[in-house]
Amino acid sequence: MYDGEVLQVLSEMKKAFEEKISNTDEALKHYNYFTNNKNRMQYDIYREKNLPVGSGLIEGKCKLIVNRRFKGNGMHWKKAGNERVPEVR
Repeated sequence: MYDGEVLQVLSEMKKAFEEKISNTDEALKHYNYFTNNKNRMQYDIYREKNLPVGSGLIEGKCKLIVNRRFKGNGMHWKKAGNERVPEVR
């Protein structure tokens, strides 16, 4: 998939599904997910455009913004305060 071969991955998944998968419900769930999202899995094109293909960048920003702002020592927040802080930032 990393090289843009989503259809090849789907083909291999279907073959494995038909031949040797014991938990067919779970396998079908994953196969359908990949089928429904194949247009979003063009990682080769994303990399050519220097776009991030992983979640690390977003997770890092969440850690910086959310955890540091809301989970500092001695901090106690109410829902209204939690919702207001990102608006101010």
